[in-house]
Amino acid sequence: MQSCAQLPNLPRWTGELYLELHRGTLTSIAAIKRYNRKVEFALRDAEFAATIAALQAGERYPKDQLLGHWKTLLLNQFHDILPGSSIAEVNDEAIATFGECLTAVTSQRDRSLGYVGGEIRRDRPEAVLITNSLSWDRTGEIELNGLPSLAGNGIVTQEVEDVDGRLKLAVTGLTLPSMGYATFDTSDSPIIGGRGAIKVDGDTVETPFARIAFDKTGRIVSFFDRAARRELVRSGGAMNTFLAGEDVPAAWDNWDIDRDQRLKMSPVDADAAGTIVADGPLQLRIRRTYKLGRASTITQDVIFHSTTPRVDFDTVVDWHEKYTFLKTAFAVDILADTARHEIQFGHVTRSTHDNTSYDRAQFDVCAHKWTDISETGYGVAFLNDCKYACTTKDGEYHLSLIKSGKHPDPRGDEGRHRFAYAMLPHAGGFSVESVVRPAYEFNVAPSVVPASTDVPSFRLVDVDAANVIIDTVKWAEDGDAVILRLYEAGKTGTHAKLIFGLPVTRVHEVNMLEENGRELAKNATSIDVYFRPFEIKTLRLSGIG
Repeated sequence: MQSCAQLPNLPRWTGELYLELHRGTLTSIAAIKRYNRKVEFALRDAEFAATIAALQAGERYPKDQLLGHWKTLLLNQFHDILPGSSIAEVNDEAIATFGECLTAVTSQRDRSLGYVGGEIRRDRPEAVLITNSLSWDRTGEIELNGLPSLAGNGIVTQEVEDVDGRLKLAVTGLTLPSMGYATFDTSDSPIIGGRGAIKVDGDTVETPFARIAFDKTGRIVSFFDRAARRELVRSGGAMNTFLAGEDVPAAWDNWDIDRDQRLKMSPVDADAAGTIVADGPLQLRIRRTYKLGRASTITQDVIFHSTTPRVDFDTVVDWHEKYTFLKTAFAVDILADTARHEIQFGHVTRSTHDNTSYDRAQFDVCAHKWTDISETGYGVAFLNDCKYACTTKDGEYHLSLIKSGKHPDPRGDEGRHRFAYAMLPHAGGFSVESVVRPAYEFNVAPSVVPASTDVPSFRLVDVDAANVIIDTVKWAEDGDAVILRLYEAGKTGTHAKLIFGLPVTRVHEVNMLEENGRELAKNATSIDVYFRPFEIKTLRLSGIG
């Protein structure tokens, strides 16, 4: 057999090797898809919190416990569990172990942050420690769980109840340090109420960013971007149209979707009157309930914000259909021949037309936290918190929500489902700042624990290049060091400076197994690193603190 060196002129394929099969595995058994996303991010936050506790409070890094949780996650990512093509017993066990894992990992994170928070009065905490595990400062509106109120100059709060009935505190005026934390005073002052900056007049809503009109079924039939002075709903179309239709593939219920399935989808046209459930300085929430099929319901909060043009769709589905696909559709007036879809540590570009057989095969494709459809100077991003399949064809974006085949689990997706997605118009076309960072923020909530008022704010590391993201902070596998894993997210070569919040004795670049170190710096407070487009780097920080 000849080697590649002896055959220098072999054909080369650039781009995605798209599997024209088993598209249904991106959607089947929605509970497993949701737990997968939530546990991945929970483990990320727990590793970061444990690292901070080791550095700031001298606590032992819980390596064995975290490793056990990673093994649970990885087991449940194995074929056929994560694809949703397992028998009923496997699905039941996976969902149960996922739930137990999520609870344990969240508790581990809070224990670690509790060590950082210091000695407090348990009966009446004086402050809260709010942690930001993302590699940029978080500002703007942030939703927090379980807080009575916050005090401070410039802080505006609004208590809201989500579609699950859980109380949350929407807050602006905070700055959370990148890869760090800050403490904030708590108080018994009343939550700010009253009407806010968003106006409602019948079926129309006006925010600081847009004028929106609904029809009687709750679809958005007009979305006028005030700053760009353009209508985003394509002529004759609508946004957030629920589509449902028969889904009986020629083979393999939970594995496949046939191309002609899209011809069977119809709008859910039942009238859905909206009820305002929150109206304050930060958020307007309009709740609607839809009935479809035999006995299924969709309850959804459409959330408008006074500080961002993003529109959220917070959703609960009580599902009792079989062989039925559920999607949501957005008809957008954006001229783009391609769309970007997030994959691990980067993104891929796929066509938005059906010119070739390769294009026509991509009628339901994989995307992680976001998909972006952009012109040169303007675009719309679609974010989600636990979905993995979408379609971007002919000026429409469809997000796949539920696929209810009966084989090999005859129950399909029977039961209650919880998910959220969002639409984010943005000027300037695609960028990491306009799409990737908001998608992380949509999926990663700041952590909150009681704290003492004398705990100073802290940041572990800062990055001066917006397109370089620190994905992982953890303790080294083989010793007393901190591991950072970073990647370039915008597909462009970049020089980035990393500024450390603690002095570092030695910095090595290692491989993903934390081996074969190459020394970059000694006794450093910062380093300069060059990233190739989409490059992943792993850095080992020794003698930190």
